[in-house]
Parts: sequence; C-alpha cells; structure tokens
Amino acid sequence: MKRQIILLFSFLGALPLHADLFSWSGERANNDFSDPANWSPSLAFGTADTLVIDSDRVSEPIILRSDVEFGMLQLTNNTKTIVVRAENDARMSIPGIVAPDERNVIDIISCYASSGTNRIDADIVLSCTGTARFKSGRGTLWLSGVISEATEGIPVQYNRNDPSSQRLVTGLNTYSGITKLNSDTLAVSSLGMAGQPSALGLNKQVDIGYKGSRTSALVYVGEGEKTDKDFQWGGGSGSSSFQNRSATGPVEFAGTLLFPDYGTLNLSGSNPGTNIVRASICNPENSGGTDAIKLGVNLTSIDTSTWLLTGDNT
Repeated sequence: MKRQIILLFSFLGALPLHADLFSWSGERANNDFSDPANWSPSLAFGTADTLVIDSDRVSEPIILRSDVEFGMLQLTNNTKTIVVRAENDARMSIPGIVAPDERNVIDIISCYASSGTNRIDADIVLSCTGTARFKSGRGTLWLSGVISEATEGIPVQYNRNDPSSQRLVTGLNTYSGITKLNSDTLAVSSLGMAGQPSALGLNKQVDIGYKGSRTSALVYVGEGEKTDKDFQWGGGSGSSSFQNRSATGPVEFAGTLLFPDYGTLNLSGSNPGTNIVRASICNPENSGGTDAIKLGVNLTSIDTSTWLLTGDNT
C-alpha cells in the first residue's frame, strides 16, 4: 500500500497572517492524526498552523487515515518514540514556514528531542522554490518514506541544533536538488549513482559541511556499494567526516572529492573489506600563502577501517 506525504511550500507572503499552535492530546482511542478531537484545541487546523506532538502524549503509532493540510510539524520527544504512519494513501499537505535564520529556506519538520527516535513512515512530495529543511535537536529524526518532488531541482537540507542529534534517511529518494548538511550528522542507507534513487536523491553533488567552518558527518549504514557522486567537503576551522558503519561491505568513491576551502576530512569505519577513493584529491584553489600543509587538505583515517587512495593526489 502506497504511503505519501505531500509537502507544498510557499513563501511567507503567501501564507495567511494568522497562525495557531495545535498540540496532540490523543483524547480518542483511534489515534487518528486527522481527527480534530485528538488535538488541542479540538478544531480543524489550517495551512498556517503548527502541529506539535509530544512523546509523553503518545503510547502507540499515530495513524493518518485521511488527507490533512497544515503549516509545519514539530516533534518533541522526552524518552519515548513517536511514529506517524499513513494508511489508505492518506496525505499530509504542508505549505511550510519560512525559516527566520536562513534565506530561501523553508522549515518542514522540526524535531526537538532529548533522546529516542522520531519516525515519519510515509512518502514526502516536495513542491517549493526554496530549500526544504529538516532539523532537530537531540535524538534521531528517521525519514523512512520516499522523498520526491513536484517541481524539479528542490534542494534538501539537514540541520542539527545539538551535537548528539542525528538524521536517519532510508528511503530511495527521487528529488533532484542538491543534498546539504549544515553542521549535521546524517546517516543514510544508500549513497547511489547519479540519476538513480538513493537516500541522497538523484543529484550528482552532495555538500557536506557546506558553510566553511561547519563540522558535519555523513554516516553510511548500507550493505556496501559504489557511488559516482561528487562530494564537496567543508573545511575552514571545522572538519568533515565520512564513517562507514556497514556490517557487510566497503564503499567506493568513483566521483570527485571537492574541497572549496582548507580543512580536515576524517575517514573512518568498522566495515569489513577495503574502502576505495578513486578520485584525485587536490589542495583547494584558495589555499594561498606558503604554508601548504596548514592550508591544504588533511586526510585522517581513524578507527580500524582500511582506505585505499588510487587517484593522482596532489
């Protein structure tokens, strides 16, 4: 049975001026997301309203049984897990809220957790002109459905507000925009080849720590694979890392490793076999000065993993 969430984004000026906050109460035993009686206030919510689900109010999965439309979804988790699952092809239509801290970014799902995992087990369709942002504090936000797009080229951005937080993406996503990690840890079940569905979408480029000094990590939890995608690694005063946590196999980078700035790339893992980097790794164009080591790219292999570099590295 197909499960789908449609996220329709718009800029702030297109949204109604009045917005309310609705909190999950779970008053009815049906656990129906679309039943107003399960929300406080017990009214029909609108396209500018924010829905908040607190784990203290949840004892079992919340079921979406009919189509709904609202502005934004916030998940708060103290010690329990929140699961939202769609049935009967029910859809969530979400215009989104323009982010106050970053231009051209639309906040879609925000997870404010002290521990545990919040899971959206449904497909997500993006339709916006800005960047779709998924962010969280502590804990894990798990997106297990397929993220696709209604209009071509929508970027997807993952943000964290706490070093202990993590995003887990396991769907074979088909959005075509660039995937961006901004000071974040993103775990994915697949890297994919350019143009093919994967947790990182269809685009050939992936930006890790794209804001210079931001420290970000891409964690692989798949079965081992080859990717021809181009990975741009951030640097500056921070560092970026790739961790292979596969229990079954190595990864092979056949695309390009781009370094727009100096910094450190940490390669690590616990996988069996030899991980391979076939791309040529070069100093950034803006390294400048005479201290080539300080302003160059530092590759650091940690843990017990094995990495083979086969490119013409300079």
